[in-house]
Amino acid sequence: PPLAMPLDPAIKITGIAPDQVAVFKSSLNPIKCTFKTTSGGTYPIIFKLGDDLRQDQLVIQIITLMDQLLQKENLDLKLSPYKILATSTTAGASQFVQSQSLSAIVSKYRTNPALAYLRHHNPDDRQPLGVRQETLDTYIKSCAGYC
Repeated sequence: PPLAMPLDPAIKITGIAPDQVAVFKSSLNPIKCTFKTTSGGTYPIIFKLGDDLRQDQLVIQIITLMDQLLQKENLDLKLSPYKILATSTTAGASQFVQSQSLSAIVSKYRTNPALAYLRHHNPDDRQPLGVRQETLDTYIKSCAGYC
């Protein structure tokens, strides 16, 4: 039977995708483990041992609470806090969010990197900046929300 995902009990998992397990090269060697979900998707998690995630968890909970309160006032800042769960003072798990480092983006898109990145991934030649308006709105709102 499916199990509730500890980071998000609304998601039910059925197993692990063994070909998507990876150990990151860092001092603590965190492990990325990808779970299969009942919806046919996957849910990657990073397990850490030797790291206290309690403060990280608290900060994410505060961001989530602020986002909920602002949305009740019809102010959606397009925040996307990831899930995190401290299981002890030296261990825990967090949702893995695929991303690109800022230095990689800047080196690839040298002139106005943020705009060039958005234009590359969300082009719209009809817009003045060449970026889909919804994408630009999300970027601006999330920058304001996380600052």
